[in-house]
Amino acid sequence: MPLWRRLARANAGPSQDNPFLNRRSAALVGREFTLEKPIIDGNGTVRIDDTVWRVAGPDTPAGSRVRIVQADGAHLTVTAA
Repeated sequence: MPLWRRLARANAGPSQDNPFLNRRSAALVGREFTLEKPIIDGNGTVRIDDTVWRVAGPDTPAGSRVRIVQADGAHLTVTAA
C-alpha cells in the first residue's frame, strides 16, 4: 500500500462519532421540554437551547411540559409529559 494512502487512512478519524450528525431532530425524541407558546389547533412552538421548533400535538397551554415522540425534519410531534 502506498505511503500516501496509509497516511490518509490514519488521518481520516472515526467514521461514526455522532450517529445524529445532520439529524439533530432525531436526537430530541424522548426528551421533555416546556412549551414556549401554547399548542392551538394542533400547532405550537418549543424553545430548545437557542432554537425555536414547531411542534404538533393536542391543544396544550404554554408552560406545560411535553415529550417529543416523533421527529420529521424540523417538525416535532409531542404529547403531554
